Amino acid sequence: MLTGEYLVLTGAQSLALPLIYGQDLSAERVPTEHLQWRSYDYNGNTWFEGLYNPEKAAWEKASDLGTADILQGMLRECVKMNSVLRLDGWKIETRLEFDRKWGWGSSSTLINNMAQWALVDAFTLSERTLGGSGYDIACAQSVQPILYKIEKGKGVFEAVNWQPPFSRSIFFAFTGKKRDSRQATAQFDRNRDYSAEVQQMDLLTRAMMRTADVKEFERLTLHHEALVSEVLGQKTVQKEFFQDFPGAIKSLGAWGGDFIMAVSQEEEASVRNYFRSKELDPVFRFDEIISQV
Repeated sequence: MLTGEYLVLTGAQSLALPLIYGQDLSAERVPTEHLQWRSYDYNGNTWFEGLYNPEKAAWEKASDLGTADILQGMLRECVKMNSVLRLDGWKIETRLEFDRKWGWGSSSTLINNMAQWALVDAFTLSERTLGGSGYDIACAQSVQPILYKIEKGKGVFEAVNWQPPFSRSIFFAFTGKKRDSRQATAQFDRNRDYSAEVQQMDLLTRAMMRTADVKEFERLTLHHEALVSEVLGQKTVQKEFFQDFPGAIKSLGAWGGDFIMAVSQEEEASVRNYFRSKELDPVFRFDEIISQV
């Protein structure tokens, strides 16, 4: 989510960017009374495997109990939503195309894939299991940037053509920190009247999409951060950790989480050296990870 974090929950429009990298799910029928599950990381190594007994509604084997509980909840909801779905006799495998620790939507891409397999609505499945705004499900269903908004309790989105001419000045750096975005949104006070802030956010989103000038984009990015900072009562990530950065830095999604966006008019080598001095790795350029059509 590039713009609108938190305020998207109260009706603000958000610009969100699908990534080139995702997750695959394959499912095949096998002669067994169980559901066999195996998940591979981006190196091809197994990071979870389990044997699920649908009749007992329990895992007979599971390499990680936390992951098993999450999957069981998803499987249970799939059956509730599709009464003809049978869980016995399946061999399911998932394969990630990115490092799990980066937080690039491993859960949302899994939910979207499971919904396709179970023939159920991905947004409803997400709401019943992990919650959140639903924007990540929309991203999982798109191959280009989207405008996302919650209207009457439901997420709606449209694909947009956003290819900023200064894309080589936009970077995404991994902070090494983890923040549960769904927990963060659950803690967000939605009972306040944010109508003025939502109006400002919508104007900022449109302005950030419209500008072709990197200096203006930097200014708008800082304005965006200041607005969300005021809403949350928290310091911006730039004021707290990167005051000497030659450009603008903003949080992405849940503040304090995995990646930050950096915009700078400096040479790429200079930007990378800056983050290297802060021991942040990896650092990606916009066109290296953002899906475009």
